[in-house]
Amino acid sequence: MSSAAPWASEYRASGTPLAGHTGAVNGVAICAGGGGLLASCSADGTVRLYDLPAPTHDGTGAAPTLRHELKGHTDSVSGVAFADGGTRLASAGRDGAVRVWDAASGKCTHTIAGKGESGHDGKVCAVAFAPPGSSGASAGGQESSVVLASAGADKTVRIWRLDGSGGGGGYTCTHTLRGHKGCVRAVAFDPAPADDKVLSLVTGGDDKSMRRWEVPLAAAAAAAAPAAKGASGHSVTVRQTAVLDGHSNFVWGVAFASPAALAVAAAAAAAAPAAAVVVEGAAAQSKKKQKKKAAAAPKGPFRLASASRDRTARLWDEATGRTAVVLKGHKASVRAVAFSPVDARVALTASDDKTLKWWDTTTGACTQTLRCKGGMLWGAALDPRDGANGNLALACGKDRALLLARRRSGAKKGAAGAAGEAGEALPKKQPRRKKRPAEVDPAVAAAAAAAAAAAVAEEEEAGSEDEPAAKRQKKKKVKNTSVARARARAEAEAEAAAAAAAEAERAAAAEKTGVQGLDKAGLPADPWAAIKAMSKGLGGGSDGSDSSDDSSGGDSRPSDSESDSEMDANV
Repeated sequence: MSSAAPWASEYRASGTPLAGHTGAVNGVAICAGGGGLLASCSADGTVRLYDLPAPTHDGTGAAPTLRHELKGHTDSVSGVAFADGGTRLASAGRDGAVRVWDAASGKCTHTIAGKGESGHDGKVCAVAFAPPGSSGASAGGQESSVVLASAGADKTVRIWRLDGSGGGGGYTCTHTLRGHKGCVRAVAFDPAPADDKVLSLVTGGDDKSMRRWEVPLAAAAAAAAPAAKGASGHSVTVRQTAVLDGHSNFVWGVAFASPAALAVAAAAAAAAPAAAVVVEGAAAQSKKKQKKKAAAAPKGPFRLASASRDRTARLWDEATGRTAVVLKGHKASVRAVAFSPVDARVALTASDDKTLKWWDTTTGACTQTLRCKGGMLWGAALDPRDGANGNLALACGKDRALLLARRRSGAKKGAAGAAGEAGEALPKKQPRRKKRPAEVDPAVAAAAAAAAAAAVAEEEEAGSEDEPAAKRQKKKKVKNTSVARARARAEAEAEAAAAAAAEAERAAAAEKTGVQGLDKAGLPADPWAAIKAMSKGLGGGSDGSDSSDDSSGGDSRPSDSESDSEMDANV
């Protein structure tokens, strides 16, 4: 990749990725505080931390520069997340460990590993930091303590309180959340819970469900030794407040919209409330039914989204716990979903079908699709500093690279290549105009029709290689039947010709011998007539006169009263 050319433009033109990892890139994160940090985690067991320059007005800019390569995991790293402000980040590994890193120095400050209360029993799939201030008034009065959640294959979610601000490495497992019936693959904290005295989070996993949890801040800040244990693992005050069902397969990711993005979306919805709801089939409904359906439809903006292996992403109505909008369009598993940090009406999804899709969350419509030339996409994020459009996307996946692409609103097709490949906005379809049929010479039309008929007949005779096997077999059977019928007709005609020839031969023999009426075998059909003819030819007079019996006009054949001996004498 040339260092002089903008790397985002190069990606749009040639698909050149940002290399560095030696294994598949499992996840990405951009610092939510706008500090210009980019983190990626990979199957090669490393986390790479980049400085991400601010995008320019046209979406281009200098390539990210590597700040630290964080090593410490002994297996694939499944997920990565920033603490607010970008001072630290956490990583989740298949080695069963959660590691917390200092973003400035690149040092590992906390390693959470082991079984039972010391860590997860199996691989860790995802991590998330709680919003600022969620640690509450800690027992020691430490303002620097933070709350971290981790989700694992042991079907649990664990809440950790990290103590100290340097390399102290102290941590406490305050709660273990149990309820999922399979591997927990996603976790996200609510950035603005309804009750500011609780810590609210949502998890999703292989049991196809999402679960909402509430942990009182006092309990999250309490000491590790609990007074009693309940279903949640430590404190009976932890509540599972809702189970969100709707997906038909694994839940790969969950995401909340930020309060700032929600405020922008809410203001837009208030300014144009009619545009926030789309009623399907409105043209075919009465006005009364249309109004009733519009009134019953869930109202945005929506704060919670999920991505699933069932090829869909969903927006949820938190008041009812039901699906509000289904985002359909991907042809394979949807691995990640993210809201725009500047406008909750925009969401981004990444899929195994190698596409990024932008969505209008108020209508569920896909506004743009970007097809990547690499492998399957497993992670996605939007740069919060691209406030003008919220269109600068970061994606990662199986091809071991990071992809940075910008969506341009309103761009015409062909301005930077095909719209699907380059990520440009698709133009609106223009209505087709009816063309006036041109005048054609009848002789030319007849010749063309004859040629077309001949071509069709020839193709039917030869058969097409592109046809399905069943159709070709059927044609072959019909052809064989036609051949058999033609052969039968030819055999019948041959038999008829042979019979005619035999008849002609008999007629010739009869004319030669003077005996008429020969049968098929060439013998006289009437023996007495034959005897008479033969007697004429052998014993009769030259004048052709007949015997006395003939002169009298009698018949030479014996009567029925004659004996057999007399018949033999006459012969």
